[in-house]
Amino acid sequence: MLRSVAWHDSLRRHSRIERARANAILNDEEYRAGAAVMRSVPPYLRFTIEVRCNIANDKACVYCSWEWMKQEEIGSPTSDLSFVKSLDFYVSVAKAVTDCSYGEPPLHREFAQIVNLIATDERAFTFASNGKTMRRKVRQAILGRNVLLYVSIDSATSAGYARYRDRSFDRIIANLRALCREKKLHRNLPHVTVSFIVMNSNKHEVRDFLALMHSIGVDRVKLMSLHREDCMDLDGRVQHRGEFVFNYDQEIIPPAELDTIGEEAQAAADEMGINLYVDWRDFRAHHGSAGSEPLCSEPWKSLYVLNRGIMPCCFGRKPVARWTEQGSRQVEEFIEETRNGAALQEIRKSLASGVFPAYCLAAKSCPIVRKAMTEGARSAPEIGAIEARK
Repeated sequence: MLRSVAWHDSLRRHSRIERARANAILNDEEYRAGAAVMRSVPPYLRFTIEVRCNIANDKACVYCSWEWMKQEEIGSPTSDLSFVKSLDFYVSVAKAVTDCSYGEPPLHREFAQIVNLIATDERAFTFASNGKTMRRKVRQAILGRNVLLYVSIDSATSAGYARYRDRSFDRIIANLRALCREKKLHRNLPHVTVSFIVMNSNKHEVRDFLALMHSIGVDRVKLMSLHREDCMDLDGRVQHRGEFVFNYDQEIIPPAELDTIGEEAQAAADEMGINLYVDWRDFRAHHGSAGSEPLCSEPWKSLYVLNRGIMPCCFGRKPVARWTEQGSRQVEEFIEETRNGAALQEIRKSLASGVFPAYCLAAKSCPIVRKAMTEGARSAPEIGAIEARK
């Protein structure tokens, strides 16, 4: 699929494109071979921009492990433009760069400069927002740019939104309408996905949510599932929003019911002509595969240089290396020694052999692990052997 074709006569740009292409080919070869030590650079870079949030700084969303994350971030480097530039070795060959902040990226004072540095025709910049910050100035920074924007809303009404977050629903919807209207004049960019966490208290809103997003003109709707998170213990598993009591564990929908909800949502989306992504149904198709390839591609394809440490994937909760371990090493040296260090090598070896390592089994929110365990894809002896190595 081609979005556009553009001629250029820049040797520098051509060299950058060729280096990224050669690296991507080598990376795919190493992934398929299950290489424990990598010569290629992961083509998907994940990092952190902002640690503040214009919702959580007042009162965090009911399902956000905010306090836990803020403790994890103690001792982390400052996420600014100079730090992003220190990652140029990885940015320069990346297909996409994704912000994984527990915060609101557009709040960063250098947000526009960071977008300008990362988002090119050859490289996408992805970030998530609560939508409150999508005012005109921020929209101007991303219009026409190769940006993949995710806005999380989780309700079809203002009253429903207030149960989980605050009373900004109408403002967010107005910002979204303006962005989707304005981007039609700017190559239809950024690409806008709006996400909805399906829970017991809002599962009846899915169809209305799809209809609302269709009227706004977003590019895609993403349905997500709530899952067990031990890190929520610090923030509290029961939260109050006025008269509404949010009980985290009671909001989790079992897999069989999720499957039904996903099927009904897909039928509604097809009827309305909406591009729908259902994470509990579709995630597996994009990560790992049947046959001889490793169970998951993340430790090969993605590099998580987050402010709480270097991670193997987005579902892991414990870094394989924290910034307090950097010592006198430069950023690139620290990253290189970590991404081919013993911890990540062991994870790659296990996944390549068809066995989930202890690290993955501890990541209870990982859709691949949850689906494999539900379907009995891993045999009991394999699981027992992994548990014994913990």
